[in-house]
Amino acid sequence: MANHLKEIERLAERLNDDEAHEHIRTGIQALMFHQVVYEDTHGLPKASFNIIKDNLDVFQTYFRAAGFTLSYNAQTQMIALEMDVFDKPHYAFRQIKLRKDETLVRLVLRYLFEMSMTDGSMTKSGRAKTDTGKIIEQYEKISGGSAPTERVLVDQILRDLARVGAVRIGDRIKDTRISEITILPGIRVHISDRHFAEIKQTILGESIAKKTEK
Repeated sequence: MANHLKEIERLAERLNDDEAHEHIRTGIQALMFHQVVYEDTHGLPKASFNIIKDNLDVFQTYFRAAGFTLSYNAQTQMIALEMDVFDKPHYAFRQIKLRKDETLVRLVLRYLFEMSMTDGSMTKSGRAKTDTGKIIEQYEKISGGSAPTERVLVDQILRDLARVGAVRIGDRIKDTRISEITILPGIRVHISDRHFAEIKQTILGESIAKKTEK
């Protein structure tokens, strides 16, 4: 790790900028806090984003030592940290235990994201527009049970996903209790293709079993 830190220090010296150290620190801290950042992530200076984007190899080496893969997508302007796959579960995986409703919401978001890509409604920057009403409706279809209330959905589940670059919570639609939601491409980081398939199979299997029992 010491050698990787020296690479970061050499980068700051090479940039020959009094603010380079601060931008590097901010960029690293933002990635560790959010896991997924974008060029327009609130509070992240563009200079910090660009330093990581333009020196990706240096930061990839740095994060690799901690068991992460760092990637950049030019189309979506997204920089993401993904946990490497090991024989033993990653420390963070062992600490994170999602409730079933949290897992289902992630599944629904990933499903709506894929549907947006299929029906052509996705933006050029790879973002899908939806709302809490549609999320709740799809949740109940998939689970065969009741969904969280709109307030619980927004305040307890979606806000956590907003912090890690998976969604953005918009304004409440006038005269309703429904909020606009933007699903960001980072949802694919938090629900990978393999994880999406595994969860979908498990959840759908449970849903079919419940219907059979009735």
